[in-house]
Amino acid sequence: MSGERILDANKISFIIWVNNETQFENCCMAGLRRLVVPEGMSADVLTIDDAPSMTAGYERARTASDAKYKVYLHQDVEIVNPHFIEDLLTIFSRDGSIGMVGMIGVNCLSSNGAWWDISSNRMKGSVKCIRDEQKESVLDFQRQTGSKAVPYETVAAADGLLLATQYDVPWRDDIIGSWHFYDISQCFEFKRHGYKVVVPRQETCWVIHHERDKRTYSWLYDWDAERKKCLREYWTEIVPESSDNDKKIEILIMDNAYKAGSGKYDHLRSLKVPAGYSVNISVAQKMWKARDYRTFQEATEAKYRIFIEEKTRIVSRNFLVELLDAFSVSDRIGIIGTAGMNCLADDMAGAGGGISAQNGLAMVPVDMVTGGFIATSQPVPWDDIRYCGESFVTEAVCLDMARRGYVSMVVQPKPGKEWVRTESYVANDGISAVTLEAIADVADSVSDEALRFMQERAVINFRDCDRGEIFFKEYESDWGRIDNRLKV
Repeated sequence: MSGERILDANKISFIIWVNNETQFENCCMAGLRRLVVPEGMSADVLTIDDAPSMTAGYERARTASDAKYKVYLHQDVEIVNPHFIEDLLTIFSRDGSIGMVGMIGVNCLSSNGAWWDISSNRMKGSVKCIRDEQKESVLDFQRQTGSKAVPYETVAAADGLLLATQYDVPWRDDIIGSWHFYDISQCFEFKRHGYKVVVPRQETCWVIHHERDKRTYSWLYDWDAERKKCLREYWTEIVPESSDNDKKIEILIMDNAYKAGSGKYDHLRSLKVPAGYSVNISVAQKMWKARDYRTFQEATEAKYRIFIEEKTRIVSRNFLVELLDAFSVSDRIGIIGTAGMNCLADDMAGAGGGISAQNGLAMVPVDMVTGGFIATSQPVPWDDIRYCGESFVTEAVCLDMARRGYVSMVVQPKPGKEWVRTESYVANDGISAVTLEAIADVADSVSDEALRFMQERAVINFRDCDRGEIFFKEYESDWGRIDNRLKV
């Protein structure tokens, strides 16, 4: 990847972005000064202080350094392992396909893009954190990381507090233009070039991160903007498309009033299951719609997932057969619902009118599926970072899928042949045109537990979600032209 450049295999460069000289000297340089440089190796330090983004700064330093080995680290990271260089070179020498080493990461990235928002058994590595020079904590997953025989483990993504490389892969400043998600981007870039990203097994932490709490609203909105860029670019690598050979169907019912053994959903046992398919039904209490749906999606491997809210009841015994028949019309159909909306008044004509499935079931393309029922044939980007109430959850998913070339459809069965009924039933021929001002429903109240989750994780301000400000800003550019993508 270095092109015509000749890199020095006996040299290691430490590359640091510096905007606080005191922190740089007291933390980063304090650690670098104690490092033991192996015989025959040389080390230097390159600092950056005037680039427009982290990726731009790192890219400038990458091309300026002639060292084969480069360590990109924060100014507030202190390396406390004096044999860090030797240990790092040992890992690189064991496997030539290892391109990058981080200190902590995950072997499976959450589909919302936040690497830490995943079950702990998927986290690898170790790091000691001291926040605001007071609170000390240790994220230690060394028991889950590699073994004494192979003292590292391959990960999907590693945190950018320290990233060490033995090959030169360009930093994508054309994708990531700020100070966030440069690390996730670079991990996927290395994998695109055929290299592994690993984290080492650390019996004691190799580094201390002297971080400061910087999660202001301004920081959060910048972070979210880069998160969305990262998800758009790497989505199919973060969440691969489902296999056409997958014969599994998962049904999730959200019902806060459900009691095990009540028989409330016994009627689902009478559903006709297509030959060769298996069906699993789960019932869970609703706390936070997008989060509930995302965690369910990540926990299941089924190609087809069906999400049902408690006031919605499946009333057709042939529902599953007809649903699969509807999906079979085109591999571009990613979402099917029973009620929906279009952005423009003449959108129905522009989309080509209705479409019939093989068994005569009528469908029509829509911009957004609404209501208490949605079925998917591919993993979809349930965004619990932006949509932490009830509003805009399915609408945003449909518009994001349209950007990826998938169509959302609404079924229009004949009277008496409906798939579902709800207490606030919307007729399947009630597809309407909407405007930005009219799309939002009033969000349900948010539970105390959900609010606590929001405070613990990076989540956009709930009031902004409730008013739709985030939704409108994200998708307004699609209004008026999204119909061009809805032709099966």
